[in-house]
Amino acid sequence: MFRALVLLIVMPWWGYGILAAAIVGISEYSHRGAVERAAANLAALEAGAPEVVDLAQYRAAEHRSAQREVNVEGWINSDYSSHLLLHDENGKTVKETYMYMLFGAEDGYDSKVVRAVMFADVDKKQEFQTALMEDFAVDMVKNGVLFQINGLEHENYDFKDLVNRAIREQGLAKAPEFFQLRPFMQGRMAYFKPRTEARDNRSFWRMLAVVALMVGALKYFARRMKFGARKAVPMSPLTPEHAPASGPVQVRRVQPTTHRARPERPQAAREGRLRPEEISSIAAPKEKKPFDVVFAARVGLAMLLVGLLFYDASLVTDRLSLLVVAGAGMYFYRHRKRDKAPRKTQLV
Repeated sequence: MFRALVLLIVMPWWGYGILAAAIVGISEYSHRGAVERAAANLAALEAGAPEVVDLAQYRAAEHRSAQREVNVEGWINSDYSSHLLLHDENGKTVKETYMYMLFGAEDGYDSKVVRAVMFADVDKKQEFQTALMEDFAVDMVKNGVLFQINGLEHENYDFKDLVNRAIREQGLAKAPEFFQLRPFMQGRMAYFKPRTEARDNRSFWRMLAVVALMVGALKYFARRMKFGARKAVPMSPLTPEHAPASGPVQVRRVQPTTHRARPERPQAAREGRLRPEEISSIAAPKEKKPFDVVFAARVGLAMLLVGLLFYDASLVTDRLSLLVVAGAGMYFYRHRKRDKAPRKTQLV
């Protein structure tokens, strides 16, 4: 977390434009996914629960809905119920749960094929068993109570290895369609109803994107004010009297050195024959660029947009936010390209 914060602070000004575009894109993608899930949950709620099927006859391809909803019948063999403990590297218990093993209605008491398992919190085990008897028990069979359970096929990856070990150590085997079942303890309506409306929090992410653009613009503005415009130093060609005399070229072997040689000054500079205007042009300090009114106005508009977001986030539409991000990206790219462009040196 600390490294991410440091990276966010030292990031160059153009990186904030990329960050703003990423924020807007991710928020739009997340919202569309939430809308699709809400529509699917609403369709499942209107379609009703799947048909009841015996666990011995259960096939996921036929009896499981698109939302992984199932509606099965079976009985619990309490002889195989297990208390699962999950330990960390130091042997300390970090999680624990109570597991129930389900068998099909047609399976006998001596069946060794587990059809499904359910989990209950250890401290709420009694409440879980009471809810099972009151809400899901439908009949009495020769092996015990027959339950009709409506819920989700849900994989608990934390206890996956412990489940396999518990089944194996008790001499049991998993059925080909074995799954982990999470019952609708509060009812099917309580699970699907709150998920039929997708929360639209894109305005908050748009606000963060605009803030990122403002930070990038301010960093760019501060950079320009600090370093100013780079101005090329005019160079004067050597006059004929300063030019080296023509003649035969003498070749002299130079021993290689491990350090970088110091650049040699021009002949005219060594002999002190530079004109006063040339000396003043070389020694002249870099000029700072004057205050950029247009850039300051754009920063002010960005600040105004942030103020509107704080006042009423609904004032900013999807199209406007995308236009702001695209315009800021093009503006930053143009100025970055202009700063990196090679500057021509004017000779006098």
